[in-house]
Amino acid sequence: IKKEEKATVGVNLATHLYEFIREIRGRVDQYAAFFDHIKAYLEAEGKAHPESHAYIAELEAIVTEAQSKAKEIYATPLPTVETKIEAMKKLLREGEGDGFDCGALDVRGTAGVQDDLCRRYNRLVLRLSQTAALKCGPSPERAVIAKKIWEQSRQVLRQPTRWEPRRTLYFFEP
Repeated sequence: IKKEEKATVGVNLATHLYEFIREIRGRVDQYAAFFDHIKAYLEAEGKAHPESHAYIAELEAIVTEAQSKAKEIYATPLPTVETKIEAMKKLLREGEGDGFDCGALDVRGTAGVQDDLCRRYNRLVLRLSQTAALKCGPSPERAVIAKKIWEQSRQVLRQPTRWEPRRTLYFFEP
């Protein structure tokens, strides 16, 4: 890359990086809302059907595991990332830095952690729906719970970002 083009390339990369982080954060928010909704639903079903306690407890354990993973993501607010990106762009426009290495302003760690969490959430949603279906047995109450989880799982998995692999959609096709 020619020296005079490095700042432009760097600014474009920083812009794309922020867009990626913003979209993945939105996706993490979708998954978090899904798990919150499922947790509330399972708690209500647990009260309504105490005989299904073991079944619901197993599903709640998966939801609790998922909810525990987001703490690190939300420790870095999105406005903080945006501020760093704007500072990075300013440096690049002023001709400082080589357009790729912005030291203390680097937000690639945040991007990677979010992307990894999104992948993990995808797997946990699949595991939750599969566990709900496999363990419901002949109980009509459990079948209703499994159906609800299955439908909600399909809904959240069918809203991927442009960077998220779409291969998981095929698991839910008839």
